[in-house]
Amino acid sequence: MKHSIPPENQPVVYETIKLAVKKDSPHLDEQTQQAEIGSEMFDHISASREVLGLVLSYTFWHLAQNPHAQRRVREELIEAGIDLTSAPKLADYSTDLSTALPVALGKLKFLEAVIQESLRMRPTSTPLPRITPSDRAVSIAGIDNIPPNTRVNAFQWFVHRDPTKWDRVDEWIPERWLGREHVSKKDRREDVLWALASGPRICLGSNWTYYAMRYIIAVTCFNFEFEALSGKPRNCWPGSSQDLLPIKIKSLIASENEDIKREIA
Repeated sequence: MKHSIPPENQPVVYETIKLAVKKDSPHLDEQTQQAEIGSEMFDHISASREVLGLVLSYTFWHLAQNPHAQRRVREELIEAGIDLTSAPKLADYSTDLSTALPVALGKLKFLEAVIQESLRMRPTSTPLPRITPSDRAVSIAGIDNIPPNTRVNAFQWFVHRDPTKWDRVDEWIPERWLGREHVSKKDRREDVLWALASGPRICLGSNWTYYAMRYIIAVTCFNFEFEALSGKPRNCWPGSSQDLLPIKIKSLIASENEDIKREIA
């Protein structure tokens, strides 16, 4: 017996991918198409985990090594009148979108620069694959006669560290995104930031990802101070379980409360 699914619970992403696979790969049998759909769905789940896990971990690592950046994020929040000492209440998400928290955070230029630079330095380690057309060979990036149905991977890591597009490619410099006069023109080219892909195949969760990163970084920098601890550098792939990012965290709220206690005593 089939159960009807309420409109709000329809598997929209699954249905979209299913239609796309049937359109792009009509030559495949049903079982192989199901495997293609499953693989694509796994990519979405893996990408969401890696962005919020891997990229945020390295973002805090870079912030821990740059106390001035932490302070600047905190000062920007205070100047904007955003208080994140407690979780926002439902009332904070007002019907007036101009004052809603997601919109307010999206206007903070330095916070956005921190996110952009962290996505440039440590994008998801997953390649962004495409399959060549099933009916013909193609040419890509100067390579001719790539056979039909060939998986071609593009790695954001190399795009983001191309010295022809970026200055000081291995340095975490959020200021490069602020468009200051002393920053090289090639560092202001936002079109080469490819952490979430681009065009019609851009990550479906890109807007949510940016908001989640804004909120998590803002709350953390507002309430805590952290520093990077010394340790031996490890020669391993970013995101590997062998890669350690030791950080010492201090609560700013606890520190303020302690100062108040001392004054009372």
